[in-house]
Amino acid sequence: MVLPRGIRQHMLKSVWEVRQGRIAASVRQVIRTKNQRKSTVTNLGKATKMEEVWESICRKLKRLLTFQKSVSAQVRDLEKSMTAAEKERAKHRMEIMMSEDDDGVDQPRDQKHSNDSSEEEHQKFDPYPETSPASPKGHPHAARPHSTATIEA
Repeated sequence: MVLPRGIRQHMLKSVWEVRQGRIAASVRQVIRTKNQRKSTVTNLGKATKMEEVWESICRKLKRLLTFQKSVSAQVRDLEKSMTAAEKERAKHRMEIMMSEDDDGVDQPRDQKHSNDSSEEEHQKFDPYPETSPASPKGHPHAARPHSTATIEA
């Protein structure tokens, strides 16, 4: 609630028995605080810029003294290693696919998955992998029968 100055001073003097000198000192302190806030807001842009420059200098000196790479250089190195790992994975997958294709090159496709092939080859091609004997009970697809029959092309 905002009170006019006269009413405020009358209340302070009569009800609270505050002297005029004390009121004047409080008003001066309020004015001083307002002026400090204004100057802080005015100088904030300059001080902030100087603080950022100082922090940047400190970070660079720390990297220099600890022989640490800059963040952008670290990111570049990580991206290179990630790309190399992806290439290696792709190469490995290609080798696996090529070796699987080479297994039945001399045989026609229908003989590749014939009934006389080993159980190990049947496990390689599982049309319903989620219904394998190792799947947990209560799995939504567990009701499907696990077939070991071969698929002929």
